[in-house]
Amino acid sequence: MVTGAETTKRLRSNERREQLLGVASSLFAASGYDATTMDQVAVAAGVTKPLLYQHFESKHALYEEIVTSAATELLDRLAVAASPEASPREKVDRGLRAYFTSILGDDVAFRLLLVESADEDIARHLDAIERALIEFLDPLIDAGLGPDHRKLLAAAVVGSAKSAAAYWLQEVGDAPDPDRAATMDRLAARCAQFVWGGLRSVGPD
Repeated sequence: MVTGAETTKRLRSNERREQLLGVASSLFAASGYDATTMDQVAVAAGVTKPLLYQHFESKHALYEEIVTSAATELLDRLAVAASPEASPREKVDRGLRAYFTSILGDDVAFRLLLVESADEDIARHLDAIERALIEFLDPLIDAGLGPDHRKLLAAAVVGSAKSAAAYWLQEVGDAPDPDRAATMDRLAARCAQFVWGGLRSVGPD
């Protein structure tokens, strides 16, 4: 039986974990995985290093949880955008809007999906996430194409969206924007026009 005190303690522990994830996301997004240390995360979160290690056994585990959660949430949003009743063009529009809203929004955890790392394990994990995005998009490209052809185009779409988002962040970053939502919609619409124009022109070899 779980007592009220135990429930309160568990809730506080969960809240602390979420706080640590948020603080670490900001540090990783600002400085990168390699330059960020567990000491810095602990100091920024206002906790002791032993407490941080009670929640995450290593920096690798901490980073992996952040990017995995972000990728899962992104795929869920894309799945909603690609609902069966939507037309192919609507799927492109909605999918890119979901992507840009996530990556360029207030939650910096999503931005870590754009970052490369010199750590081999992290690099492999990020590569697996990008492949998951390609696998998700692959079956949505329905133009009588072979599997290899579809997957190539899916990779091209993912790469284009990723490059565009990274460019925007590099050029603009977190500069004040009174209508950020409209900005993200505009970026998504521009990329959707480009992607849709390309997909409409493809056919079997």
